[in-house]
Amino acid sequence: MECEARAATVVTLNGAPAGPLGPRAHLQLTPSAQDNGRCLSCSAELEVAGLVVQKHQTLELHVLCPQLDQRVCLGNWTWQEGSEQTLMCEPRGNPIPKLNCSRKGDGASLPIGDLRTVKREVAGTYLCRATSARGGVTQEVVVNMLWGAGSAAG
Repeated sequence: MECEARAATVVTLNGAPAGPLGPRAHLQLTPSAQDNGRCLSCSAELEVAGLVVQKHQTLELHVLCPQLDQRVCLGNWTWQEGSEQTLMCEPRGNPIPKLNCSRKGDGASLPIGDLRTVKREVAGTYLCRATSARGGVTQEVVVNMLWGAGSAAG
């Protein structure tokens, strides 16, 4: 990114290393996924008849990731029946992928991000699929259940 103004103007560019004051500032950046949404701004100051006149311009970076993160959900879960749990799956990518987790066999949906009391009916193997304009990634997730004291497993 380059920030430039007329002669006798002092230009600064946020994120750029401090350099000599003058009408030009330069920042070379190799963007990564973490830079998505980062704002860069250019400021120029010019003194006119004893008054300092300022102008600011901001640019927001939009970094498109070439592919989705291969990990959709972190690991498998073993939960105690009756406990309060939140299933957290946060697929990464830009654009932000849509997520759907459905159980193998009956297609039952796995509620993502909701705090719930765990019931034995939730146990099973799920396919979690994250999709975006950049493609799709599927991961198998197993939800194991520890049965409450005094109840039979199975």
